[in-house]
Amino acid sequence: MRNLVEPEAIEYAGHDGLPVQAFMYRPQGASGPVPMVVYLHGGPEHRHANEFDPITQALLGAGIGVFAPNVRGSSGYGSAFQRSVYRDWCGGDIKDVERGVAHLDTLDWVDTNRLGVCGASYGGLATLACLTQLPNLWRCGVDLFGPSDLVMDATLVPPYWRARVKEWIGDVDDPADLDRLRAHSPLTHADRITAPLLVVQGVHDVRVAQRHSDAIVDRLRELDREVEYLLIEEGHGFSSRDNGLKVGTAWVGWLVKYLTT
Repeated sequence: MRNLVEPEAIEYAGHDGLPVQAFMYRPQGASGPVPMVVYLHGGPEHRHANEFDPITQALLGAGIGVFAPNVRGSSGYGSAFQRSVYRDWCGGDIKDVERGVAHLDTLDWVDTNRLGVCGASYGGLATLACLTQLPNLWRCGVDLFGPSDLVMDATLVPPYWRARVKEWIGDVDDPADLDRLRAHSPLTHADRITAPLLVVQGVHDVRVAQRHSDAIVDRLRELDREVEYLLIEEGHGFSSRDNGLKVGTAWVGWLVKYLTT
């Protein structure tokens, strides 16, 4: 365990000056500019913390740095910060990611010409949004069971979430809201994705239906973009150790393949 890398906690200014906290992981023994993965958490009302994450440590072991930002909407920074993502999914949060990349560009040990982006659940949605809104930044991406269409997401969420969907995501019965949700949805702008993409989906997922991943993969295949689709016998996450290892290996392998060659 002595080879585990501890992060540096940093703070940078978000797109409107709002302070954004992040964890920065630098590979041990790095002598020159290294590739970097921007790792986006789920939720959105969750957060990265200084805790063991096998994906992060595997990437570091491959010589790849990890940048884990707690963009607006993250928990742990007060209710106003947490609620600032409400009805603005794939809005200010993605602009915060963009400002985080601008910060990385000021560091002489980071090669911002070799950036990847990844995340699961809401982090998968944010990954797809980064690939569509900021397509020139990325060498590759990994989306694990992330919604691709906010309209679909607001319509298909489990019954126990429906009471808060209007406040949290938007009201699909309101024409203005519907237009906004379509405009912010990665699926709407799938033609902007140019980076190779790995999509992972559980066939029994009741939180993020398989239709989300099917739709983005089908569209990218229509566009003749590089996309790999991994379907697993799981729900929203991994109950099986073997499945977790299979997905983790594919996840890390995809990022290593495109960021270190």
